[in-house]
Amino acid sequence: MNIKLVGLVPLLIVLASQTVSSAQQNALNLSESEIIDLLNGKIKKVQVKQQRDNIAKRQLTKQQYQPEEKIIVAPRYVDPPVRTPVRKTNQSSIPAWRRPASPTMTRSSDDALFGAAKSKNMNLLRQLIGEGANVNHQNFNGETALHIAASLGNIQMVQYLISQGADVNAKTGTLWMPIHHAIRFDHARVANFLISRKASLKGKTVDGFSAIDFAKKSNNPQIQSIAKKYE
Repeated sequence: MNIKLVGLVPLLIVLASQTVSSAQQNALNLSESEIIDLLNGKIKKVQVKQQRDNIAKRQLTKQQYQPEEKIIVAPRYVDPPVRTPVRKTNQSSIPAWRRPASPTMTRSSDDALFGAAKSKNMNLLRQLIGEGANVNHQNFNGETALHIAASLGNIQMVQYLISQGADVNAKTGTLWMPIHHAIRFDHARVANFLISRKASLKGKTVDGFSAIDFAKKSNNPQIQSIAKKYE
C-alpha cells in the first residue's frame, strides 16, 4: 500500500505543475490549441506574448486612424439690413442755387455774378457788370442773378439788375421766373416791384403754378393782397 502511494506522488506533482502552467498561460488569453502547443514546446511563451501585443497594436492603430465624422453646421440666418427710404423733395420749388451743384454747371467769368448775388455783395456785382459780365447769364438750371436776388428779397439788387438790362421774365429750365421766387418766399416788396416792371403773373412753371397760385397759398397778408388785386 505504501509502495502505490509512493508511485503516485510524482504523477501528482506533474499534474499540479501542468495546472499551474495552464493557469499562467490562460492569463495571456491563449486558446486551447495554443496552450497545448506551449506545453509541448512547439511555441514559446515570449512568442505568444509578442503575437498578442502585435494584434493589440494593430487594433489600436486602426482605431486611432479611423476618420472622424464631419459635423455639418447649418449657416446662421442673418436679417437683411433695413434701408431707410430717401425722402424726395419737390426740387422745382427750390431755387437751383440752393441745391447741390450739377456736374453740367457752366464755368465762366460770368458765374461770379451768382456768388455776388448770393452773398448780397452789391459792390462786387457792380464791378462785374461794369467789367462786362452778362447780366442775363444763366447757371446750370437756367437761373440768372435776378432769380437769386428775388429769392432772397434783396430789393436793392433787384432794382439795380433790372436797370442794367436784366430780363424780368427770364425762365429757368423748369419755367420759374423771378416773380415766382419773390412770391414763393413771401417777399412782397420785391414782388410788387417786379410787377411794376411787367413781370408775368400768369406764366406757369412746369408744375402748372402761376405767381397768382403761389400768392393764394401764402400766409402773408401782403402776398395774399397781390392775388386779390391781380386775379
